[in-house]
Amino acid sequence: MIKAKDKEKYLAAIRRFKLFDDTFMSVVFDNHIEATQCILRIILNNSALSVVSVKTQDVLTNLHGKSIRLDITAIDSNGIIYNIEIQKDEAGAKTKRARYNSSMLDASSLQPGEDWEMLPESYVIIFTETDFFKKKHPIYHIERVIIEDDKSLFDDKEHIIYVNGSYKGSDDIGMLVHDFWCSNPDEMYLEPLRERVKHFKEAKEGQIHMCRIMDELKDEGRAEGRAEEKAVSIQNAIELLKIAKPDSSKAEIVKLVTKTFDTTKKEVEKYL
Repeated sequence: MIKAKDKEKYLAAIRRFKLFDDTFMSVVFDNHIEATQCILRIILNNSALSVVSVKTQDVLTNLHGKSIRLDITAIDSNGIIYNIEIQKDEAGAKTKRARYNSSMLDASSLQPGEDWEMLPESYVIIFTETDFFKKKHPIYHIERVIIEDDKSLFDDKEHIIYVNGSYKGSDDIGMLVHDFWCSNPDEMYLEPLRERVKHFKEAKEGQIHMCRIMDELKDEGRAEGRAEEKAVSIQNAIELLKIAKPDSSKAEIVKLVTKTFDTTKKEVEKYL
């Protein structure tokens, strides 16, 4: 049950939300084909593009390295995969982030035993609040080229696109960027986005759904904060024991700290 005072705060936050806000964006586009299809058709200038599935906050696990969480993942009727990322700061939009996302899409798309030619075409599309490349273009297309052959396309079917969130224009990209900055759905141009945003901002059912998600996120944040605090305390205890009892073995330190913090041996050993 959501507390009344919390609900008031949540509703006020919902009114301020824009599509550039991660929490709101994730809810708006989750499993919503029309809204996702709308933005992809504009970015790729392809009115025939047909999206068949969409999910948000999809985790791609890397057993041997860094796993990632994708803002939006979509697949169209031709099997092309799209990863759309919303980045408020330039650190999250760096070029190697786009490269890594693209590589993870590839790694998760091809099954053992499948031929390389089965690798699907993919797009990593990054919305940035500012003009990341500072060249004043509304959109930037990044492709591999063969330098010694007049920069003809390598054509490996991997594409990276940056959308300039500071672009102000009267064309379709300009309207799309405008709508991502809108907190008032009545001021939005694109109907699929306007109706979806309006649902979560004004319809009772949509507001309740958003409030529940925000309440869950608050609880998760508290849990993460407690876990962080405990980790710091464990590290501090280990350092103090090393000073107070310099002759103690690793096993003795682990035993003392494990008992003090009612935790596991494995948890303590992480900090030794």
